[in-house]
Amino acid sequence: MGKKIIASFIVASTLASTLFAGVLATVNGEDVTKEDIDLIARQMTQGEKSFDDIPDEYKQKIIEGAVTKKLLVQHAFKNNIDKNKDYQRALAAAKGDIALQAWQKQELDQIQVSEKDAKDFYNENIQTLTQPEQAKASHILVKTEEEAKKIINNLKKASKQNLAKEFAESAKKYSTGPSAPNGGDLGVFGRDQMVKEFSDAAFSLSVGEMTQAPVKTNFGYHVIYLADKKKGGVVPFEEVKSQMFDGAKMKRFKDKIENKIEELKKQAKIKYN
Repeated sequence: MGKKIIASFIVASTLASTLFAGVLATVNGEDVTKEDIDLIARQMTQGEKSFDDIPDEYKQKIIEGAVTKKLLVQHAFKNNIDKNKDYQRALAAAKGDIALQAWQKQELDQIQVSEKDAKDFYNENIQTLTQPEQAKASHILVKTEEEAKKIINNLKKASKQNLAKEFAESAKKYSTGPSAPNGGDLGVFGRDQMVKEFSDAAFSLSVGEMTQAPVKTNFGYHVIYLADKKKGGVVPFEEVKSQMFDGAKMKRFKDKIENKIEELKKQAKIKYN
C-alpha cells in the first residue's frame, strides 16, 4: 500500500511541476500552455523529459499535437460529451485521483526532517551504502610474453607525466584487445569483475604506475596501467546527504499515510460484498 501511495504522489508532483506557464498557442480563444506541452512531453518520454529537453526540431510537432487535441476536446464538448454517462463516471474518478494527489502533496510539504533524521536514515540503510574497492585501469593485451616485455621496456623510458599518454598510444598500436581503440581504457571495475590474475596485479599498483612484468591470463599477456583507485567501504554521509534527507522525508511520509489509513479504517463503516 505504501509504495503505491508514494508512486502516485511522485506522478502527481511531476505533472504539477510547472504552474502559470506561458501560452504557446491559442485555439478558438483557449490557450495551449507550456504546462500542457510539458505533460505531453513527459507522457512521450515516460516522465524523463520536459518540453525544454526536447530537441528543437520536434517541438513544433508536439505543439501541433496539443493544438489538435484541443480542437478535438472542444468538438467533444460542443457535442455534449459532458452529458455522456461514461464521461461523468470518468470525471468523478479523475476528481478523486486529483484530490488524493493534491492531499498527499500537501501532507508531504508539511513534513520537516532534521540532520539527525537524515543520519538515522543513513544508519538504518548503511548496508546498502557500501561500495567495493574499485580501480580505473588500462591495459595492453598481446599474445606473447616477449611482446609484453618489449612494450614494458619501451614505456619505462616515458616520464611519469607522460606515461598515461604514451601507454594509451601503445595500446592503440599494439593491443589485440577490444579496448585498443580507446587506448586500452577498461573504465572502472571491482576486483570480482576481472580474472584473479589481472585484478591482483591491477589492485597492487599505485595510481600512475604500470606493471613491471607481463601479467598472464587465459586471454594472453597484459601490461596494466592504473589511472585511479578507490578504497571500498561505506559511502560517507556527506556524499549522500541530500539523498538521506529525501529518504528520511519519504519514510516519514509513508509512515504518516499508513497511520492515517489505519485510523480511517477504524472510524469507517466498511462492508465487502
